[in-house]
Amino acid sequence: MPLLLWVVWVVAVIAVAALFLRWFSQPARRRATPEVRGANAAGKEDPPVRSFVGGLRWPCRSGVSSVAGPLARLQLFDWGVRAGPSLAMIRPLVPTWEAAFEELTAARVVRAPISAGIQGVRFDLEPPGRSIVFWTGKGSEIVDYLEEQGVRVDREVISLHFFSNS
Repeated sequence: MPLLLWVVWVVAVIAVAALFLRWFSQPARRRATPEVRGANAAGKEDPPVRSFVGGLRWPCRSGVSSVAGPLARLQLFDWGVRAGPSLAMIRPLVPTWEAAFEELTAARVVRAPISAGIQGVRFDLEPPGRSIVFWTGKGSEIVDYLEEQGVRVDREVISLHFFSNS
């Protein structure tokens, strides 16, 4: 088979895989309103109070989808939280998720379904089923900050199921 045909085939497979992954990740895309996010005097968003790099697990049409660390970033602001890709090149595949502190019904420390000591923080919203999980070794720092902001925190570690964030 000529080299050009191989290149076209590989590009087509990558494009189909990217579209497939993008289609599955769409339901988790969520943004807080601009009024909630706030802005400084120059009209720019204030920088995050804290930022963490880790993994991310979000609900999608097939159950849940995820990226391993360090492909996700969690940012804590004075208005709420933002989770999304840590690299620009994976933005089309990994959703950005935002929530104001008032929208969070709870934050909970969780363990991966097949745990090798992997822990994270689950952010719960109403209605149930819209939660995301940020995988990190610094979960206690995150829940401490959320608790200071008035978010209900559950520090009892639970194991998640394979195909959901519950």
